[in-house]
Amino acid sequence: MQFAEDVRFCFTVYEDNGQHEAGDTLEHTFYKRDWPVCTTKYFYFWGSVAGETCVSSSPYFGYHNNGISPVPAPDILRTFNSIEPNRLRTGPAPAWTPLDLAPYVSPDATGVLFHIIPGGGWSFSALRKPQAAGIFQVQNLAGHHVYGIVGLGGVSGLEIDVYAQAGDDCQLWLLGYFNRNVVFLDDCPSYQAPNNGLWRTFDLPAAALSAQAGIFLVGARESGAWGWGIRAFGSTDDHHGWGWGTYTIVKINAGKIDLLAQNMSPADKTIVTLVGYVNAGGSFSTDSPLFNPPATSTWTNKVVVAPPSNPSLAILQWKSTAAPTTYGARKRDGDHAWVTTAHSNTWALAHPGQGNVIDLYRQKAQDNFYLHGLLF
Repeated sequence: MQFAEDVRFCFTVYEDNGQHEAGDTLEHTFYKRDWPVCTTKYFYFWGSVAGETCVSSSPYFGYHNNGISPVPAPDILRTFNSIEPNRLRTGPAPAWTPLDLAPYVSPDATGVLFHIIPGGGWSFSALRKPQAAGIFQVQNLAGHHVYGIVGLGGVSGLEIDVYAQAGDDCQLWLLGYFNRNVVFLDDCPSYQAPNNGLWRTFDLPAAALSAQAGIFLVGARESGAWGWGIRAFGSTDDHHGWGWGTYTIVKINAGKIDLLAQNMSPADKTIVTLVGYVNAGGSFSTDSPLFNPPATSTWTNKVVVAPPSNPSLAILQWKSTAAPTTYGARKRDGDHAWVTTAHSNTWALAHPGQGNVIDLYRQKAQDNFYLHGLLF
């Protein structure tokens, strides 16, 4: 039926079915269950834009179930898939404890991204792909938020392992998941730069030669406070300083990476653990451009790249010459005011919202953001 230019359809019996993929996606897959053979069903599509319900104006579509399975849905195009943040509060877990994420991610997910809010006081915690070997423990302080990028595995194939010291109550905000363009290692090598404040180049495993970027835990530790830096091999960036342990994604050139350590005492160690690779679906810079919002002490919209590009994740470094100070990064107009106290050096990851926009917060003019790369 058509009234003026407003197209409407009349169905006597109907039901709503949400898409299989979580969050905002380019691909939309719908599964219809309990569909008798030799019956026909008709479909139209609706969704929302900026909170406003929008019904498709195209004709409805019919499909006759002839008892033969349809062609399998194509792989999700996005390397990173954003979901509405889910808070998973973990109590003390003094031994590695499995955490099943099957209710939150796609069955073909290979890893997940967390925003981590440590519990009270000094906190030792760790995340890892189930049964993975490597150095994963980090020390953080309440109020100092960091990010975690962790591979999936275990019994369900969608589990991670969690460790938290006795008395700690850590919040894990699940931001999204990665697809098969991103692989996670079972045996995670670690690297330690000399404690001299100088950049040093390290050769990564042979698989790094074909990877676009590496996923690193920077600041896995054995003792003491630390100052550190990580950059692409061949970069002229000189962004380093004091910071807590966090995960990030950095471009790999010729199978190499540059690291720097500058700690309080010769006995202190800054350890960098390689946990995975981005093999496709990314765009990364050797030298990272300045990416500051114009305002300070307020959340400000910032376009990461002009359309028609459609990035799914922005990888940022934050560096300050006026520490201690506060910073934040989030999806455009997000509900979570995740401003965190930081010393002088850390990283952030944010999913662009409508218009390829993220929100950034910097307290002082001496606080600088640098854009290292994008996932699509």
